[in-house]
Amino acid sequence: MAIWNSFICKTGDDVESFSPEQIEELDSRDANGWQMKNAARTAHSLVLRAFKYLQLTLDAIDDSTREVNKGRQDEK
Repeated sequence: MAIWNSFICKTGDDVESFSPEQIEELDSRDANGWQMKNAARTAHSLVLRAFKYLQLTLDAIDDSTREVNKGRQDEK
């Protein structure tokens, strides 16, 4: 389990956000150190990208809402 904790910490993620059961689940997988390191880095990258896409989606919603509101004001 210490190996997973180490790789998770190296990505900048907080190990505390994982439950002991989750770390045990990761540890039960048949993965070598290289695979564990790549998995931790890949998961971290996906999370960062997911946040960016959430931001882009919210920006698009804001733009759409402004357009709808503008159209309503033009109708008055």
